[in-house]
Amino acid sequence: MTSLAPVSGSSLRTLFRLKYAGWCVLLVMALAVLFIVDLPMLNAHHPARPYFFKVRWSLLPHIIFGGIAILSGPVQFSSRVRRQYPQFHRILGRFYVGSIMIAAPMGIVIPLVGPKDPFFTTGVIVHGSLWFVTTLVAFLTARNRHILQHKQWMVRSYILTFSFVITRVLSPLWPIFHVSITQYGMIDVILNVLYLLVADIALNWREISTRRA
Repeated sequence: MTSLAPVSGSSLRTLFRLKYAGWCVLLVMALAVLFIVDLPMLNAHHPARPYFFKVRWSLLPHIIFGGIAILSGPVQFSSRVRRQYPQFHRILGRFYVGSIMIAAPMGIVIPLVGPKDPFFTTGVIVHGSLWFVTTLVAFLTARNRHILQHKQWMVRSYILTFSFVITRVLSPLWPIFHVSITQYGMIDVILNVLYLLVADIALNWREISTRRA
């Protein structure tokens, strides 16, 4: 009978540094999107300002609560916080879930008020619905004490949360490749399917890569 070799202290420190560096990169991406892409849209001379003003009652809650979800999500994955501050972990988790319960429906409303392109509207509805459902399932599995499943659904939820940042990072490419609003809606659906597929492969990598005795 074989046993797994213990993980050395240096390996644990290396893993911690890599994890910390990864979260820092994600934070920098989120802040860059905020200050370089999103805030300039508030300029009165921005070409899309009339549209943003028209959908402001759904757009502003979507941005505010989506931002709370983006910033609060990474703390939920900290094993140290879960271990040492379980009450804080639960409270912050409720903020995360509650923010998405507001941000996702508000995001779905935006294309219904604005341009009536069916593919763009479908893309936004699919994205918002997946975001809402994965987060709701993450909450229900936590409430029912299925912790392993809760962690897996939280990964899926946060991938869809952070996908808004990735989309913004890629946004300078759309004019270069002449991506229309119809094509953008289709791209958004394809990207979210790929995000969830990669997440599930990662979550089940041990079962995929090793044979059961």
